[in-house]
Amino acid sequence: VTVTNAAPNASITVLDEQRQPAPILNNRPTIKSAGVYYLRVSGYDAEGVLDRLYIRAALNGTEFITQEQAVSGASASHEFGPFTASTTPAVIDLWAHSRDMNAGWTTANGPDLQINAAPAGNIDSVNVQSGTITASGWAVDREEGAPISRVAVYVDDVFIANASLGSTRLDVASHAINVLGYEGDASRYLMSGWNVTFNFGNILPGVRNLSVRLHDVLGAQTQITAQQFTVPMADSDQDGMDDRWENNNNLNANSAADASEDIDGDGLTNLAEFNLGKKPRVYDSGASL
Repeated sequence: VTVTNAAPNASITVLDEQRQPAPILNNRPTIKSAGVYYLRVSGYDAEGVLDRLYIRAALNGTEFITQEQAVSGASASHEFGPFTASTTPAVIDLWAHSRDMNAGWTTANGPDLQINAAPAGNIDSVNVQSGTITASGWAVDREEGAPISRVAVYVDDVFIANASLGSTRLDVASHAINVLGYEGDASRYLMSGWNVTFNFGNILPGVRNLSVRLHDVLGAQTQITAQQFTVPMADSDQDGMDDRWENNNNLNANSAADASEDIDGDGLTNLAEFNLGKKPRVYDSGASL
């Protein structure tokens, strides 16, 4: 059999292909001084002809940063900056660009960068036992690079102590993303556990309010809503007056006789002064039996 006018077989071998470069924006800034940020952009090109890296940033839709850096080779990295933070909380949109020598471009959108954001946190528990109060919770700053520096503890708005800061609390990562609205990997937000233990001291019996104030290294702060706890009464002489109140007012916590005394002569006994939250050695002109 003779075959005539048959179509030829053909194949195409791709010797080289035009590939776009791939930029990566490292959105965890480096802070070298308070309020001054540096951002690193890395790029990769499969053809080995990376030519340039760019970074762009916009605040409220207005672009305010455009920087570029000439590079070469298959991969490169550059730290852009310095960028000075605004004095008010802001969300900055970031983009990274890479270009190769064949004029191929690629853009990568970075996660939003929080600037001067106030820290957030929570009081997990307040326990009263054996003359001491123990409280614990967590704190997080959604402004990257600005970790929590201090957790100040207050009882009825009176400063008591600074809490001890613990290790990273990744167990609140889902809360940070789902409730606080943080983007991406919440472990980036420098979460810290905190705890504090202090004696009753001069804290009088009754229902009290414990609150904390969170501070970050750049000076932003947030006060966390108070939690109530009850301080039990200590009454060694069973006269109806708390020992700490008696000691603070130079009465005898081991003698019930002073309960009926009226040291300041205002018509109120010491016991009445205690029950009314007054001072037994300060004359009350409006006092009545």
